[in-house]
Amino acid sequence: MGSQRVLFLSTKTRWTACFDNGATGGNPSTIVGELSRQLRCQGVACGCIPNTLTRSAAATQGTWGAVKFTLFGPEQRDFLNVERAVSVINDVRGWEFKAIGRPQPFERPERYAARRIADRFTSEMLEEYCGALGIQLFDENFYGGAGVITHAHPWFLPRLATMTLAEARARLGLNEPTRREGRSSQPLDDEET
Repeated sequence: MGSQRVLFLSTKTRWTACFDNGATGGNPSTIVGELSRQLRCQGVACGCIPNTLTRSAAATQGTWGAVKFTLFGPEQRDFLNVERAVSVINDVRGWEFKAIGRPQPFERPERYAARRIADRFTSEMLEEYCGALGIQLFDENFYGGAGVITHAHPWFLPRLATMTLAEARARLGLNEPTRREGRSSQPLDDEET
């Protein structure tokens, strides 16, 4: 159920996109952070996961919501090479907001004090932050061209189960894909503050 393949794909700008195939959602942060350090450049890792669970229904199929932005720098910082990270993440304990590192000039810090934690960092803000760096995150025409897929199957790990995209979407409680999964019409949670 973890990630076995990573797709590196060119974009319409100087950025290269990195996607992995984890069945519970992609998480290329480790790859992007390490490549930023080795190549001595900036990297961005994003996540926009719709919330399809509530604490009262946590045992059902679905996923906890999150909107995440991490800007990696080329050198070591207080925490790895994270230059800035802003996120709202929901799990069984409820919504949590985090911001670490040096604020960037394109940020909207007044939103970080919103009463509802889920409103402190939204998919629209994620799109704006990426746009300020030249990344058209939710525009499918931004991606394409040359690419490469890497395969990893460490001999010491058991063979991971596979599933189709439709099976993974059903397991995560997702309906048909939307432009921004983070704008799901699903309930945010029983208690959000």
